[in-house]
Amino acid sequence: RIGSLIISRPKNVIAKSRNPLRENPENIQGWLILLRDTTEERELANALRSSEELYRNVTEQANDGIAILQDFVIQYANPQLIQLLGYSTDDFVGKDFFQYIAPDHAAYIENIHNGQIQGEELPSRYETALIHKNGRMIPVEFNIAIMNFKQKPAVLAFVRDITKKQQAEQELQEFARQQRLLNEITHSGIEATSLSETLSVLTSRLADLLYADHCSIILVDSSQPEATLNSSTNSERQVLQTSQTDKFEKNITRIVLQTGQNLVIENLQKTPHFTKEIIQTTALRSLIAFPLIAHEDKLGTIIIAKERAYKFSSEEISLVGQAVNQISLVILNTRLLETARQRATEAETLRQAGIAVASTLRLDEAIDRILIQFNRVVPYDSATVQLLHDNELEVVGQIGFKTSNEVMGMRFPVKTDNPNSIVVAGRKTHILRDAPRIYTTFQQEPHNHIRGWMGVPLIVQDRLIGMMAVDSMQPDQFTSQHARLATAFATQVAIALENARLYEETHHLAIFDSLTNLYNRHHFMALAQQEFQRSCRYRHPLSIIMLDLDHFKDVNDTYGHLAGDQVLRAIADTCQLSLRETDIIGRYGGEEFVILLPETPGIMLGDPQPEENSTTSAKYVANRLRQAVAEHITHTARGDVKVTISLGLVELTNACESIEVLLDRADTALYNAKHKGRNQFAVWDDQ
Repeated sequence: RIGSLIISRPKNVIAKSRNPLRENPENIQGWLILLRDTTEERELANALRSSEELYRNVTEQANDGIAILQDFVIQYANPQLIQLLGYSTDDFVGKDFFQYIAPDHAAYIENIHNGQIQGEELPSRYETALIHKNGRMIPVEFNIAIMNFKQKPAVLAFVRDITKKQQAEQELQEFARQQRLLNEITHSGIEATSLSETLSVLTSRLADLLYADHCSIILVDSSQPEATLNSSTNSERQVLQTSQTDKFEKNITRIVLQTGQNLVIENLQKTPHFTKEIIQTTALRSLIAFPLIAHEDKLGTIIIAKERAYKFSSEEISLVGQAVNQISLVILNTRLLETARQRATEAETLRQAGIAVASTLRLDEAIDRILIQFNRVVPYDSATVQLLHDNELEVVGQIGFKTSNEVMGMRFPVKTDNPNSIVVAGRKTHILRDAPRIYTTFQQEPHNHIRGWMGVPLIVQDRLIGMMAVDSMQPDQFTSQHARLATAFATQVAIALENARLYEETHHLAIFDSLTNLYNRHHFMALAQQEFQRSCRYRHPLSIIMLDLDHFKDVNDTYGHLAGDQVLRAIADTCQLSLRETDIIGRYGGEEFVILLPETPGIMLGDPQPEENSTTSAKYVANRLRQAVAEHITHTARGDVKVTISLGLVELTNACESIEVLLDRADTALYNAKHKGRNQFAVWDDQ
């Protein structure tokens, strides 16, 4: 016996090896036992079993479906996912995942898992649809993550049924759609200009409200029992009819107005309200009909129908009921409005003219709105607005002409033989019953469609500013009543045009120099500041040219100040013709001008001569301006005048100085150019 091993406390041990101790093969003296502590391994094994049990409990008790995929093969699915799709575990696990994905989603899902969606960040959450065992599609939301499963990469997918979510979203969308249509129905009475137009809009909106195949509004007139006005979504019948209304709709109208109650028919084939002969006259199979009643006045009936048997829900009937209440008031108000128009057309004319006066101060918008409103007062086929300039009437607005480009800008001398001259001379409305018979010009384009013609003067504070001409393709279209209404309307129109003209003149004076028609200094500085900030922000090139007329005082002293003004205008025009549309030029003061050149580098500013090929450089522009002015001759009443200019040029540097600093440097460079002898340009150099 060699020895003994005593363990003071119990341990989990395992014999690593056991070898006999021998002095010789025949004589065993003892055993050598090697022991290893396995406590940690057993604890890890127990923890692993606990983790697996916990994982199994979590996945099996989760509300969402859970699946593990490897190469699109289902390795694991929890009971919730299997139950969601109606399969058994054997039907599901081990199968190709794509056989359960809706066909139109399969390519998208495969791209996501293969990472093949170009230009997009791969989503970890997306919506798709899975196929239930019975064939129906179940909308689901996928949340995916990458994991290791059995020592291999796998996709862990959490699958949530979003059927209720989508239903809720659809219900919200449907509710929003219904509210929008109800709102449009309400506004149709405000925006529509006639009863027939109102009915056309209402029938369309009502049909959309219930996804109906047909909608009709049948109006009755208590003073004419046999007359009805019908507007329908599936026909163009929107005219007053006498005993011509469809027999089917007349029967519905009679029933509904007699009872004053709604009529709901889910299947026309099974209703006692109509005979077989009447039912055979229509393709409709289900309908709801509502009486139109406003303030106890029975206005007519609304019929909404479908070409199949259909059970209208209480919600749908209630929804249409809301719309019908609004429509009844809309129709009543529209009728009252039309009656008021018929009884007080002149008052309506002045009201519309007042809207035109207050609606806009832009001359072009005012003209367009005037032409539109005039058609409501006096119906016409075409019309023009003409303003008086230097004894000529110029067309500044038109409507109804096929060749609008030819009409706009046309001028009519007021002292020639034309009907416009009669209007201007007499300052009164003038009517031609058959224009081509009196003036041959109406036999030529673009006026050859005109037969009836009426000219209306535009007078503001006893001053004639122009006229309106309205045309008809029919002779004898305009009457003295039309002339009276047009004259009342023209009074308001003239005020609107004059206000717009004065506003535009004031706006123009606030921006442009009155002599040269260039930007004034204030507006130039505002534009220059914007362009300066943009160039600094994006590191784009920017150059400024300051120029001044050489010896301009001698021009004024020799030829007079009027000639000097003429020279300034000529130089301004010459410079504008030599610049791009994007360049900004303004009158800086006196005979000094300033030019902003966006996206234009200086190009070798230290070189006193411009680069021949650098046609986009500021130096090239400066030299081109200098040459253009030097070659220009201004013809004045006191003789021809030639002048030269000196220019100072500066380029924006990386330091992004202020616009004021750049202008000051350009001015300094201009001074240097004059100091060197004039008729040249100088460049600001930081050194």
